Amino acid sequence: MEKIAGIDHPTHSRLRRHEIPDADENLPIAYRLLQRFVDARTVLGNDWHSALIASDPFFTTEKGKCYLTSIGRSLSDLKTGPVDHMERVIVAMEKLAGIPVKSVV
Repeated sequence: MEKIAGIDHPTHSRLRRHEIPDADENLPIAYRLLQRFVDARTVLGNDWHSALIASDPFFTTEKGKCYLTSIGRSLSDLKTGPVDHMERVIVAMEKLAGIPVKSVV
């Protein structure tokens, strides 16, 4: 476990929504983005990568693939995923899942 904003954060790659505290503007942006990612992934299911690639041509590009890899890495270590990459993937996931998109700042 790693401490982020005074909260224990599981560092394994299979985060579940119940392992992430409720949204709080005092949490780091990356942490709030992970909350949104887990919610969108729950709606889209295990094949969320394929769903994103099929719905958004950006994710078929090399840059898009890097963004998908970035979100995967950030699940296991928040320090590795740039928040702009995370946000791009999560916004696309939320749109696809029918979840209202909200600002992170």
